[in-house]
Amino acid sequence: MNMYGLSETTGSTTIHYVDGMSLDHAGQQIKGSHIKIADKDENGVGEIRIYGRHIMMGYLKNEEATRECIDEEGYFKSGD
Repeated sequence: MNMYGLSETTGSTTIHYVDGMSLDHAGQQIKGSHIKIADKDENGVGEIRIYGRHIMMGYLKNEEATRECIDEEGYFKSGD
């Protein structure tokens, strides 16, 4: 299996099982995870943003850094 995630998402956000493996996508989102693509270009390519209880709440005592990585709807900006 293959997974996608970051330390800020407490590990995996999507999962691929061997029988559904594809290089065209990152798998299915795990239960409780919400994913959106922000700032799409003309080809639909944009930044992966992730929301759910598994996302960090922010940086301790660093509100500026938190605002930089979490959007106004509470989605984590992955940078991917």
